[in-house]
Amino acid sequence: MYEETARFQDRHWYFIGMREIVLGLFQREKPGRNLNILDMGCGTGQYFKALSEFGKVIGTDISREVFRFISRNGNSVFINTDVQKLPFKNCRFDLIWASSILEHLKDDRFALQEIYRVLKPGGRVVIAVPAHHFLWGHNDELAHHLRRYSQKEIEELCRASGFRLMRTTHYGAAPFPLAFVVRKIKNGLSLIFPKLKEISDFRLASFPGLKLFFLSVLRLEKRGLSRFNLPFGLMLYVLAEKDLPDPDK
Repeated sequence: MYEETARFQDRHWYFIGMREIVLGLFQREKPGRNLNILDMGCGTGQYFKALSEFGKVIGTDISREVFRFISRNGNSVFINTDVQKLPFKNCRFDLIWASSILEHLKDDRFALQEIYRVLKPGGRVVIAVPAHHFLWGHNDELAHHLRRYSQKEIEELCRASGFRLMRTTHYGAAPFPLAFVVRKIKNGLSLIFPKLKEISDFRLASFPGLKLFFLSVLRLEKRGLSRFNLPFGLMLYVLAEKDLPDPDK
């Protein structure tokens, strides 16, 4: 999956469009510059270049496989470590980017506590996780997901870890119907053709004609998200903040 993500991330409509949406949601908050940023579970480094515009980026990932995919991102630092045992002092970062990471972890609550620990007071975390339990499919298993989330679940998880929620919304509504149909058909057909389980959804949705259409629709969705939240989509976006200490306490 690392190799496939690296191959697709700069040319597949899904990666391009969904990345533009998440970055657009974050940029609307006017985050400033010269930030200390942690890209937690950075994978193949698809957010490194964009995040480096806001400050110095440190990427962490538990797999050494990503070394060969992110070596070209010379403006960032990579550390091979478990995101649940971050080798950083308390209150180190202004921003933590946690895209597509919590769903891989057995103890997502502990990971959020680690994020809270290394985040400065007033610092922010961006979280992206797969949405809707009923969308579970073989692609989740290929990607080593342990769960998908409802909006209520991810919000309660963040609040329980001490964060103040600033915004939560679904995104990826445009390809939602396609993904639903493809996953249900694929789940059924794989009972007859087990090899289908080894084919990722990205490859199934990469045939000619889809890129221009879905990129256009996802960019319209991005504009809509500047004004309202979406009640459904393939992913959930959360922006949360670590509150400043109360001066009266």
